Amino acid sequence: MLIYRTPSRIEKVDPLPSWLPVSIEQVKLAARMDTISTMLDDEIVELIEVVTDRVESFTGIAVRKTAYRAFYDGFPVVMRIVRMPLINGTLEVSRYDEDTDSYQIIDPDKYQVRKQKNSFELMCRKSRWLMPGVNNDFLVDSVKVEFSAGYEEGGEGEEPNENVPPLIQRAIIASVVRYLTSPEPCGDGKLLTLESKRILTRYRSGARWL
Repeated sequence: MLIYRTPSRIEKVDPLPSWLPVSIEQVKLAARMDTISTMLDDEIVELIEVVTDRVESFTGIAVRKTAYRAFYDGFPVVMRIVRMPLINGTLEVSRYDEDTDSYQIIDPDKYQVRKQKNSFELMCRKSRWLMPGVNNDFLVDSVKVEFSAGYEEGGEGEEPNENVPPLIQRAIIASVVRYLTSPEPCGDGKLLTLESKRILTRYRSGARWL
C-alpha cells in the first residue's frame, strides 16, 4: 500500500509578480465599459488581484509564476506537490540532518516526479530511504521541497496573456465583471461566480486548501 503525504505547511519564497493574468482592457470589453476612461483602472487592478487569489485558493494552482517552499513531516513513498503547474528544473528536495543541524540536498537520482491529472507526485525510488534518524520516519518539517509553479508572463500592454490558459482568464474576467456590474455588493466570500467555479473545476487539485 502506498503512503501519501501532503505538506505540513507551504510558504511563498518571493513576492508575487507585478503583472496581471488578464488585462484591464479585457475586463472593460467584457463589461462593456468605456475603454478610454481610466477612472476605474485602480479598482479593476485590485479586483483582478483579489479574484486571482481566490482562483488559486479554489483550484490549488498558481496562476502567476511563484517560488514555493514546502515542508513535510517525514519522507513516505509518495509526496504530493500541491501547486500546479510545476515548472521544470526548479525542484530541489532536502532533508534535515540531525548531526549538522541543517538541511542537506538529496540526490535527484533517488526520487522521481510523476504528473497526475491535477497534481504532481514526488516518489521515492525505494520504500524506506532518507528517513530522519535511524529508526524514525516522522519528524516535524524534516523534509523541505523548494520549487516554482505557475504560468509565465505573456503578452504586451493590453494584449491577452498568451501563457495563462484562456479558461482561467475567462473565469477571472467573469468574476471581476460580476463584481463591477452587480447592483448589490456580492461580498468577499462570493467573489467567484458560479460560472467561474464551473470553468475552474477541471483545474482543482486534491490539496487545494493548502
